[in-house]
Amino acid sequence: MLTFQRFSIRQKLILSMVTSLLLCLAISTALGLYLSSQRTRERVVSTGIPTMAGEIRSDILRQIGVRLKRLPAIAGDPKPVNGKGSANELAG
Repeated sequence: MLTFQRFSIRQKLILSMVTSLLLCLAISTALGLYLSSQRTRERVVSTGIPTMAGEIRSDILRQIGVRLKRLPAIAGDPKPVNGKGSANELAG
């Protein structure tokens, strides 16, 4: 294998240009990936997670509210439950 000293000037220039181009490409790709991941992480933490948590909270509160509205009707319902007496008789 030829050593770097035996290369012609033209080959050395081409090799150094290719090396510098690849190095520049690698640095810019790594920097771009790092910055875009940082921006995405900041956006998710600042807006995405609180929005999702708020939606989950609203859904849970809505489900609890529906059940709380039905509770008095179920507790005072004199109708038979599954044909085995009223809800009051089964509870007591």
